[in-house]
Amino acid sequence: MRALGEGSGGVVRLVRDRRRGGAERALKAVEPGDPQEMGEAEARLLHEARVLAALVHRGVPRLHDVGRGEH
Repeated sequence: MRALGEGSGGVVRLVRDRRRGGAERALKAVEPGDPQEMGEAEARLLHEARVLAALVHRGVPRLHDVGRGEH
């Protein structure tokens, strides 16, 4: 996984989606830290995902999945 960018909202990495034939995807994840900060960061990330899922525009990337996981 190659890092594409990093900011206060988490880190974005280039990954391959094995469920979709190895297609390249951008994966945004919240980095582990203080448990209270993690909860707040996770809530912001889920809100961002809901907003992104509602947008349909050629200049906005399509949201493929949202979930929790270990990395």
